[in-house]
Amino acid sequence: MHNVSTDHVELDDLDSSWAPREPDSTAARKVSEEEEEKAYSEFKQECRKGAPIIRDYMSDAGMPKGDPWLNTNRLVEKHDSDLCKDWANDVDTLLTFTGLFAATVTAFVIESYQWLQPDAVEITVMFLARISEQLANPGNTTAASIPTDFSPAPSVKRINIFWILSLTMSLMTALIGILCKQWLREYQKDASLPFTDMLSVRQMRLEGFKFWRVEDILSYLPLLLQIALLLFFIGLLDLLWHL
Repeated sequence: MHNVSTDHVELDDLDSSWAPREPDSTAARKVSEEEEEKAYSEFKQECRKGAPIIRDYMSDAGMPKGDPWLNTNRLVEKHDSDLCKDWANDVDTLLTFTGLFAATVTAFVIESYQWLQPDAVEITVMFLARISEQLANPGNTTAASIPTDFSPAPSVKRINIFWILSLTMSLMTALIGILCKQWLREYQKDASLPFTDMLSVRQMRLEGFKFWRVEDILSYLPLLLQIALLLFFIGLLDLLWHL
């Protein structure tokens, strides 16, 4: 009986030694936690070194200070304020130059547009010459006629086309610039709402800003004014070539 019991115990020990063992996940979990802590400590160090905006809202322990919604709203407001400020300054400079340029082109257009019509001075001189001839020869009853075959020179037509197009594009630049200023003002308008709602409103405005491609329009405004300048100089060179 004693031998049978011993054999039974040895058989149980043999079965337990060959039983499948569960994977030891404690060591893997420990390594993962150490990696996360190391990455988080590196992130905190980077925030303290090169991100002063984030550093202002983090404590020495690396945790956010104050209300997270308030901190997020302040970060978003600072980002939008700096971005819109740069755009607004560019638009103001562009509008100032556009106003001066449009006034200059308008003076040239007023003068060149008269070249498309018959010269009133020449017509007056012609009438006076005909009247003088009739007074000198009373028998001559030929009536003075107004010339109807006047046609401006091709260069005059080209110059007016270039300058009128230049003036039109400069006025379009001013109009689009004013609209962009209004968009920027509405984008930064304070909604006087809770922080969570303000972030939602800001996101809605940002999506509309991107949908209407306001950023692309702002980048194309200088190009539009440069085209207007090019057209004006082409007309000016055409005028100087035919002097």
